[in-house]
Amino acid sequence: MVMQKLRMATQLLHVAVELRLDLLRDNYKLPEYCELLELFGGFYWPLEDRLADTFATAVFDFDFARRRKAPFILEDLVRLGRDIPTLSGMNLCHQLPNVASVPRALGSTYVLEGATLGGQLLSKHFHQQLGVSAEKGGSFFLSYGDQVGPMWKAFGVVLTGYADLHPSDQDEIVDAAVETFQCLLDWADVRLAQTTPRANT
Repeated sequence: MVMQKLRMATQLLHVAVELRLDLLRDNYKLPEYCELLELFGGFYWPLEDRLADTFATAVFDFDFARRRKAPFILEDLVRLGRDIPTLSGMNLCHQLPNVASVPRALGSTYVLEGATLGGQLLSKHFHQQLGVSAEKGGSFFLSYGDQVGPMWKAFGVVLTGYADLHPSDQDEIVDAAVETFQCLLDWADVRLAQTTPRANT
């Protein structure tokens, strides 16, 4: 039930993000790809920090540390020649979704985990466009490797299990997912306005 609610509530926002970032176009250049990684890094890094803090208070077993993807972004950027000692030195998003409660953290994580499914298609696209791979700047979009399906299903078990035990929290879960997409859209607008002219030079 909660998964269906989440899909319905976020479907249009999901499409809006894809259109805003135009990820599957055919003329990607490496500098633009690096800017894209920095855009995601600026969002994922601070958000994952907040999610980790909230999940540390959860009474159920959930290994969020295994699901963090910002380190892959840093690894990719370094391998592609970016001189970035840590992602904290990048431009970071400060308008983040409220993930201070466990249900809100689950709703936000739904968005990040769902992105790993689309990452499979994107990894193939960027490999064809730029030659990136898991070892050459493409580990973010391949963050779970061949475990994408099992990792998604495992998260679904955690999410639906919590929602079934706490039905009154389902609206909070959905609201956080919607807010996460909206914050990502807003952050994309900010970063693309800053970087697009430089990426095209």
